[in-house]
Amino acid sequence: MSAGADAGIFRSGMKDLKMSELSWRILILGSIAAVFLISVYCLAHGITTIFMHLYYFPIILLAYHYRYRGFVFASILSAAYLGLVYYFDVGQADVVTGAWYRFFVFIGIAAIIAYLSERLVADKDDLQESTRKYQNLFENMLEGFAYCRMFYDANGRPVDWIYLNVNPAFERLTGLKNIIGKRVLDAIPDIKELTPELFETYGRVASSGKPETFEIDFKPLNMWLKVSVFSPEKEYFIAVFEDITTRKKAEAELQKSEKRYRDLFELNNAVMLILDPKTGMIIDANEAASRYYGYSREELRELLITRINTADPARIQKDMADAAGSQGAVFQFRHRKKDGEIRDVQIFSAPVMLGDHPLLHSIIQDITDQKIAEDALKQTNKKLNLLSSITRHDIINQLFSLKAYLHLSKDTLDNPPQLSEYLIKEERAVSAIERQIAFTKEYEDLGVREPVWQNVGICVKNAMAALPMRDLHIENACGNLEIFADPLFEKVFYNLIDNALRYGGTKMTTISLSSREQDTGLIMNVEDDGQGISARDKTQLFERGFGHHTGLGLFLSREILAITGITITETGEPGKGARFEIVVPKGSWRFSAGLS
Repeated sequence: MSAGADAGIFRSGMKDLKMSELSWRILILGSIAAVFLISVYCLAHGITTIFMHLYYFPIILLAYHYRYRGFVFASILSAAYLGLVYYFDVGQADVVTGAWYRFFVFIGIAAIIAYLSERLVADKDDLQESTRKYQNLFENMLEGFAYCRMFYDANGRPVDWIYLNVNPAFERLTGLKNIIGKRVLDAIPDIKELTPELFETYGRVASSGKPETFEIDFKPLNMWLKVSVFSPEKEYFIAVFEDITTRKKAEAELQKSEKRYRDLFELNNAVMLILDPKTGMIIDANEAASRYYGYSREELRELLITRINTADPARIQKDMADAAGSQGAVFQFRHRKKDGEIRDVQIFSAPVMLGDHPLLHSIIQDITDQKIAEDALKQTNKKLNLLSSITRHDIINQLFSLKAYLHLSKDTLDNPPQLSEYLIKEERAVSAIERQIAFTKEYEDLGVREPVWQNVGICVKNAMAALPMRDLHIENACGNLEIFADPLFEKVFYNLIDNALRYGGTKMTTISLSSREQDTGLIMNVEDDGQGISARDKTQLFERGFGHHTGLGLFLSREILAITGITITETGEPGKGARFEIVVPKGSWRFSAGLS
């Protein structure tokens, strides 16, 4: 880099050293002519001690400038010297011997000078080529280049610098023109106030000689620079810099984007996991995932997805590969929580990049209640279709009987006793049809809406409000128990309490509700202290039409509960009161705080 700073000096020196071909010819021919004339004069007057040394000058000039041709010319000049000695026949043996000696010396010197000149020319050509290449690089490099001298105050603090040389990229990047020879405080007056750290760094490098590389927000020109600075000699420094403003803006936008994504990931109430699709390792999990699965985030980061997903590992691996190789995919699995509970989930997985590592971003949605509701609706639909078919068949049968008795009645108008019997049977048929129509009214809302979580205590209170409770006492020990059931769940307690009021007897004073947990779910008991239900009635208690009233209440209660997999049986002892045992499967009951 320092060679670039001195490039102008080098080019100027080379220019001064170059001589025109004509100047060289005049010098060489002049020296040859002078030496030759002096030789003739000296030999003609018997002088043999000085003139021969003059031959070194033209021989050296010939060998240096013309190199190998010059060697030939120098050899001819040496031979001419020897010929002159013989021509004038000085008659001194030592002069002739010396002439031969010098002849060979002249040729040797010419050979050496020619060789050295060839090497010198080759080195000079290499230097010129290197200089040309450097100059081309200096002129066309994309980075800015500045060669400067630093000035210090009496305390050794950097106070200013002067630009000694800059390249075109410097002007293009900074917009500063004709900067060479100017001091920086003249070119950029506020630079010291806006970027004092730049003065400190340049001053430190120029004094210590230790190079440094750094990035700086160059406020005077409103741009970011990456600078490499070093010192070729004390108090001088060279700065090479590039404009990284675009990169810094991109990094700032990326940081904002990453923060938005991180906030979206960390603070989102949706359960989110980051997975490695190759290994199945959970790379990260948000707080919602920790709350949902019951593991700490640190524990989740050490788990394989197969520890949570209950599906076959081969299928899990295939689904992850499919999601990673596409724009995303949707799956349904069953996930196991830390406490062993298994929930139905729907997973939205899409590929994301962490550096150059492809990962999967998975959003998990619990659809257990939705699955239960879907299954309940399917079950209800089947029941409604079956009951609709049975009810229609029963009504048709009753209508058929009614039409038959009406036809017979027409034929027995003159037989009052027989006519009276037919009329009684016709009334029974009409009553049966009436009950069937009443049943469809009771049954029409079954399964129409999705199951929901319902508080047992609230359902019991609502049922009591709709019935003539007399002085009957209700004891509810279920507390804040909630059941996931059809919206008609309240009707179950209405029918059970109504049944107790109708058939419990006059001695009945209390209806109690209690619950207990077991491995398969929860058992809730609804019992009274009335006269109970006979063993004969127990077998057909929940059949449609059985009973002293419409025969629909307990049948309908069983169907309401069955929608979400809940069963009901009567387990009381005759004479000691009725006890209805309701079995709620796991996942369809819970205790919620704040409710009682």
